[in-house]
Amino acid sequence: VIDDVRADLLGYQARGVGFFATFGNSLGSELAMASTKQIPEISAVVLNTVRGSTSEFIWHSPYGKDFKPGYEEQGYTEARMYNELKDVEAAEGLSKLGKRPVLLYYSKADKTIPPRNTELLVTALAAHHVRHRVIRNTYLGHFMASVKNHMRFWIWWRFLRQAEHRLHTHS
Repeated sequence: VIDDVRADLLGYQARGVGFFATFGNSLGSELAMASTKQIPEISAVVLNTVRGSTSEFIWHSPYGKDFKPGYEEQGYTEARMYNELKDVEAAEGLSKLGKRPVLLYYSKADKTIPPRNTELLVTALAAHHVRHRVIRNTYLGHFMASVKNHMRFWIWWRFLRQAEHRLHTHS
């Protein structure tokens, strides 16, 4: 996926585009974050209903636990899975973001991705002094919170415009 994003970015650069951002929804959020960390030309990232840790999700959440027995049969522990997924764990490698901002949406009522999992990323962003904005929904579940965040596109649009302005003014 990261190679595909990099190839697309090169194509846009060849056409004169100079600002790039990633947007990830749910599982795609981890991939958007991983791409942003590994491709310095990406200037900002928007994450909608994101996990802070995939391995923690599989080992401890109601939805993830369905996958756990299969991984355990293959000899996985939570620590081994975390180590193998380190490159795509959202809360890992945050120093690679530098000054690139993160907009993160999640819901306190999300039963698919428990809020405590997403809060792992929120805490890590603050600890690494990553410029970020968090928008918390308090009452919608995973799907409806995600839809609502897409419908409120002007928030992430404004966030991206501000990120683009900072890029051009080096602020």
